Amino acid sequence: MEGSDLEIKKLVLSKRLRAQSIIGIATTVGVVVGAIPIPFSDAVLLNKAENIEVNSIATIYEITKDDKSREFINTIIQVGTASSVISSAASALKAIPGVNLGTGVINAIIAGSIVAVIGESAVFAFEQVSMGKKTIDDLEWLEKVMKSKFAARFTKSVYASFRQISNNAKKEEILQIIKENFFTTTSVAAR
Repeated sequence: MEGSDLEIKKLVLSKRLRAQSIIGIATTVGVVVGAIPIPFSDAVLLNKAENIEVNSIATIYEITKDDKSREFINTIIQVGTASSVISSAASALKAIPGVNLGTGVINAIIAGSIVAVIGESAVFAFEQVSMGKKTIDDLEWLEKVMKSKFAARFTKSVYASFRQISNNAKKEEILQIIKENFFTTTSVAAR
């Protein structure tokens, strides 16, 4: 029994590490999209990055692609974006007296953090499904866990990032600060 438990732990860790690399790449895309002033909405590009991120993580966890899994994946993206952005980002901005960051920097922090929280949510949810603790039919559970578990941590990460980043921060600096603040507060390995 010990040998099989060790093999399971190794498999779980291997999947987490592969998923973390996807989250890192997607977070970088989010930071870049948020930082660069473009003539059309960032939402289109961010939505594409989030979809690719979550679908790639689903593949790692061998989630079958069918109507039920698409609904599960869409719930991760929709609830992650709505709960994180609407309820948390606005609160984080209001909580920082005299925040004096450029719009591009603020957008980069928010966009990168959104993509990161969605990726972390996907890892947690898909891990629960792949281990048989939950099913892709458990949409109510998914919504609850994302709203309760990740929204507060998202706010904490964004708040910490705002406090550390200067007005003229470069994209690389923003990304590093988001990684440090986000992954130390919500990483699946920290559970």
